[in-house]
Amino acid sequence: MGDECDDPQEKCGVFGLYAPELEVSRMAFFALVALQHRGQESCGIATYDPKMGNVHIETGMGLVNQVFTESTLKPLKGNMTIGHTRYSTAGKSTITNAQPVIVQTLHGQIGIVQNGNLTKARMLRNKLLERGIGMFRDSDVEIITQMLAANPDEWRAERRNSAVTQSNDPLKHTPSSKSSKTSSSAPSEDLSSHALHFETEDTPSSSHASSSSSSSSSSFSFPIPTVHLPSSHPSPSESLLSVPSSSILATSPTSQFMQSSPTAARRINWEARLSNFMSLADGAYSICVMTPEALFGARDFLGMRPLCIGKLTINKSDNAIIPTAEGVPADTTITRYILASESCAIKTIGGEYVREVKPGEIVRIDEKGLTSFIGRAPSPSPALCVFEYVYFSRPDSKLEGQLIHRVRQRLGEQLALESPPPKGDDVCVIGVPDSSLPAALGYAQKAGVPYSEGLCKNRYIHRTFIQPSDQLRKLGISLKFNPLTENIRGRKIVMVDDSIVRGSTVRSMITLLRNAGAVEVHVRISSPPVRHPCYMGVDMSTYDQLVGHNRTEEQVREYIGADSLGYLTHDGMMKAVHQGLQDKEAEPVGGHCSACFTGAYPLDINDW
Repeated sequence: MGDECDDPQEKCGVFGLYAPELEVSRMAFFALVALQHRGQESCGIATYDPKMGNVHIETGMGLVNQVFTESTLKPLKGNMTIGHTRYSTAGKSTITNAQPVIVQTLHGQIGIVQNGNLTKARMLRNKLLERGIGMFRDSDVEIITQMLAANPDEWRAERRNSAVTQSNDPLKHTPSSKSSKTSSSAPSEDLSSHALHFETEDTPSSSHASSSSSSSSSSFSFPIPTVHLPSSHPSPSESLLSVPSSSILATSPTSQFMQSSPTAARRINWEARLSNFMSLADGAYSICVMTPEALFGARDFLGMRPLCIGKLTINKSDNAIIPTAEGVPADTTITRYILASESCAIKTIGGEYVREVKPGEIVRIDEKGLTSFIGRAPSPSPALCVFEYVYFSRPDSKLEGQLIHRVRQRLGEQLALESPPPKGDDVCVIGVPDSSLPAALGYAQKAGVPYSEGLCKNRYIHRTFIQPSDQLRKLGISLKFNPLTENIRGRKIVMVDDSIVRGSTVRSMITLLRNAGAVEVHVRISSPPVRHPCYMGVDMSTYDQLVGHNRTEEQVREYIGADSLGYLTHDGMMKAVHQGLQDKEAEPVGGHCSACFTGAYPLDINDW
């Protein structure tokens, strides 16, 4: 992050769609535009062409509408697609690390897109290098791709060691200092005597698998953690909406990867390969995987990075997308399924939000529809990144059954209760565009003071390859924001922002407001002080990046030059987030990761 970008940066957005009736690359383009806020460094789209039996791919540096044109989209033909927008937190910002990543395997080409970080990336990379596998990128996604390409049997020893580690190590870890990371006590996963069964080569149909031992395939088993879900938490298969029960595969430990039809053709067991990866790779991730047979989605067992499911209703007669299937005869339409980091991407292409992918879940999307599997037992203490509510997600997206915009309004309302505005008739509340505007509105309404726009954002200033001159670069924040002088002059301004990371941007904005005539500038932040690095896919991985580390609130106020500074407390933030989770049947209440505020990490970060 440069001085002009003080906000925490999300790693990326992912998208996947299976829809032979549509121009899938064009659908991916518009979905990625909707996910552009999650990454602006590079982007890419890949499609699988069943007629040619191969993958078409296009990647580039820059924004989606800079990389893709009619001429670059036209060759991307196929029945399914995956797409990606990237902001690097692991790996350099180069075209080499752009996604999707495609690899040729014994069973055809596969493609993958990923959001997040693997905390065991160094160990897994070394294991791959020891086996003579060349690595051409320095990002986590190549590790995942190579693990999926390999037979799960090759990882037998590591998987058994991982199972023991999962049973002994605590789930929460707190670094005691910048250079020392120690664990705090927390419940550990319970291992049961149940075993997860893998077919290590092509998986035959379930009837053959249970009645014979073919010489062309070998199998093995290893223990997995017991799944303890509360009664309010449906199983992944039970919670699927609009999917016939007959199309959902069994999720028992010994049958979850078997084909349901005894006459089905032999196929590669990608579900087993995904589960093998998930059992070994701790971290925060959501991935979409495109294989010759199907599109897959998977989410880490803590549910730290978001991934949701949508559906498209397509008219059989003309392949037109129907916004809602309500009242439309079922025999005249066909349903196709979508995977996306956020629901806003689903709405953008005319789809309907269905639900989130559950922690530890694998979903398969193909011609038969959508089926669900348990890839790794979900943690009893889920840890969705709370910054999705504070900053990352688009305000029109849904997360855990609640609209992001409304959550941010509640954050502002709670902030007004904890840090009221100064007294006087000339007080005005403004928000920092764009993510802080809902919080500023909630703050003003709860405090009973006027709300106004005070800053106009130059939204397209960075949407060009033309670099500013040295003279323009020195203008700094003025390139990004212009003050609305008539709304500011002679008033006490309460500026609401979502977070302070380095402090350089907010300091420049305070100067900007004072130069525009503000009598006083009071800063209110709708989240707690960021005091600890994030190792799970957010670009703030060192203590020296954080102005809130080892500084008191008063010292931060002096550094940024505000007349007063007020943060939302951690309890206040969690209260605002959890308030909307009450009485939600579709999305059960879960836990959240707030390690950047508290230092209590949900994963062992010693290998990071």
